[in-house]
Amino acid sequence: MSKPKFPPEIKIHACEDFLSGKYTSAQVCEKYGITYNEKNCSSTSLSEWVAKYRAAGPEAFTHSHHNKSYSSELKTQAVEEYLSGKGTILEITVKYGISDTKVFRRWILK
Repeated sequence: MSKPKFPPEIKIHACEDFLSGKYTSAQVCEKYGITYNEKNCSSTSLSEWVAKYRAAGPEAFTHSHHNKSYSSELKTQAVEEYLSGKGTILEITVKYGISDTKVFRRWILK
């Protein structure tokens, strides 16, 4: 079963609720139906959304109707930075404006 796709409005509201300090990540996840890991007390999706929101604001969730392309230089630089320990997958994904951590993980595996 695939993960549900959340529209940009839900992502924005979830980020704003969490960043307001009025709700915990567990409460935000329950409110919007986002997967929450009780064992780790975290949500990967919400964490990624919040990082992107902090970096680019609501515009982080505007979707284009085509795949984003990246230069081989950007890919190499991002992967080398990760492999040398200069940031986490999420930090580097946000820093370089990579659309998703899954995209970046594929680059690392290559």
